[in-house]
Amino acid sequence: MHQPLAETYKSFSNLELLQIIDNPEDYQPFALEAAKKELENRNLAEEVMAGEVARLEQGKMLQLKQQEQRKVRKQKVHNITQTVSDIFDPLQTNLPTHRKTIISISILIGGLAIYNLFRDYRMIGMTLDFNVVTWATMAALYTLPVIASILFLKVKKWGWILMCVYLTYQVFELAYSFINYAARSDDYADVYARFFPNETPYTYMAQGIFFISLLVIICMARIRVPFNISNYTAYKTSGLALVGAFLLITLL
Repeated sequence: MHQPLAETYKSFSNLELLQIIDNPEDYQPFALEAAKKELENRNLAEEVMAGEVARLEQGKMLQLKQQEQRKVRKQKVHNITQTVSDIFDPLQTNLPTHRKTIISISILIGGLAIYNLFRDYRMIGMTLDFNVVTWATMAALYTLPVIASILFLKVKKWGWILMCVYLTYQVFELAYSFINYAARSDDYADVYARFFPNETPYTYMAQGIFFISLLVIICMARIRVPFNISNYTAYKTSGLALVGAFLLITLL
């Protein structure tokens, strides 16, 4: 028998020796023989041996239970990860084209809205110095796209309506701003450039093309149908949004 190992096993508990014997695939033959020999040399009573075997079985059952719990936790994490991936990965091959488009638009508008909110939060706070109507209008304009994106992602009818209202407002606001930019007098050109250094005809055109394209896309039948939006509802929503944008921009 392997003498150094035999000496080592003398310090092992009965349960530890049984665990070695119960897992022969994890040990060399001489190690198994040494464990068996040490257990035999202890001349344990049948009652003691039965108790140790029971403890061994309890330990195995506990280990199996813990493994099952780990599997359940792992599966939960996998399911959560998969759910998040399903929501935010518009390029999934198992999704229909219209669903990919809806997810992509929701991410674009939602992300842009959150970016604008963090960028302009100081300006929104400054509107508190004016009046409640002005502040409420500003707050609505910044929160509208966030709410619209969430409902649009969930394929709710009001999600499509709010998204249409927001995109229509953006198109009209850009057109109105571009007209004012083009019609500004030379006396105010320097002041305008100081306060709006990034505003050029090209930025207006690029933003206009972006929002017009999204508006056209959501008005397509393949996008409207999942939201249960008829042609009449689409035309009415766009028309009312256009009138509302005109009144909001020109009167405030």
